Amino acid sequence: NPAEETIRTNMIKNGVVECVAALPARMFRETSAPVTLWVLRKPSRDSRRDVLFIDATSAGTVIDRTYRVLTDEDISRITGAYRDWRGSRPGEYRGVPDFAAAVTSERILGRSSRLAPAPYVATGPAGIDVDATMASLRSLRKELDQHEYQAACADAAVAEHLRRIDL
Repeated sequence: NPAEETIRTNMIKNGVVECVAALPARMFRETSAPVTLWVLRKPSRDSRRDVLFIDATSAGTVIDRTYRVLTDEDISRITGAYRDWRGSRPGEYRGVPDFAAAVTSERILGRSSRLAPAPYVATGPAGIDVDATMASLRSLRKELDQHEYQAACADAAVAEHLRRIDL
């Protein structure tokens, strides 16, 4: 939405956004929608211009199928990342891989001022072990061939029974 992008852009340019924390879905019984917490500050020329992004979408413990709560450990991890970032100078915070990252306003503006934490926090996939992957694929292919053979035998048996009863 262009109007929303304009609002986000102005908020970033004015240094209003301090932290965006994505929390897991089902934090409230009334909705399964995920929650995003925004920590805002007054605009100031002296404000630090980086924004802390926290992706805590996998945090919490499921209580029942419609409700999830954050554990004390989850809360400590979230608040700890925020405190560590606040205690650092701009550009010094190293973040927590796949959980928290400090991002410059320039980088945010370069991404259409999007304020979803996941793209900024993700460290990318781990290296792929080609040999292990190929061995796994060969094993799966062998298993699939066995299942296909069993399915063909079952199809032939059903066809034979249907032929015998003249269907």
